[in-house]
Amino acid sequence: MKKFIVIGLGNFGLAYPRYQYLGAGPVRLAHNGYLQMFCETGLIGGLLFLTFWAYIVFWGAWRIIGEPDRGKRLLLTGIYAGIVAFLLHSFIDIQFSNPSLAMIFMAVTGLFFACAASPRSSGALSTEPPVSHRPILHQLAALPLLAAIALATGVSLREYVQDLRI
Repeated sequence: MKKFIVIGLGNFGLAYPRYQYLGAGPVRLAHNGYLQMFCETGLIGGLLFLTFWAYIVFWGAWRIIGEPDRGKRLLLTGIYAGIVAFLLHSFIDIQFSNPSLAMIFMAVTGLFFACAASPRSSGALSTEPPVSHRPILHQLAALPLLAAIALATGVSLREYVQDLRI
């Protein structure tokens, strides 16, 4: 029985040749976004990844079903369909490993959350900004997120520069 080893983000192409048969061509990615995430982050990381996207899928569907405004429901349904299509296509391709595709997908997912979480009394294209009762707390809560983004950017920079040279 082979031992399952976590290889780290971006290292699938380095670890996979140990399991290939002789004469097989080079493989850099798993061509399945979920399998690749499990291989690179292990069981805990893969399950967290699946849980995150499952939450988005179920919460989004519940939010669309509960939307009383027809126009906003159609807008949410269209964005949601794009999210689900991306997630389904990730079973046969590697969108999560492509930074340009993943960034657009994250932006669309953020747009869905922004539209779905806004108050139900306002229209889908409301021009009034949301009222925040504690703006200082919200800004302070964003600091750990910004630190995590800076750390993730720094960690992934070496891999990005290496790919850029190739």
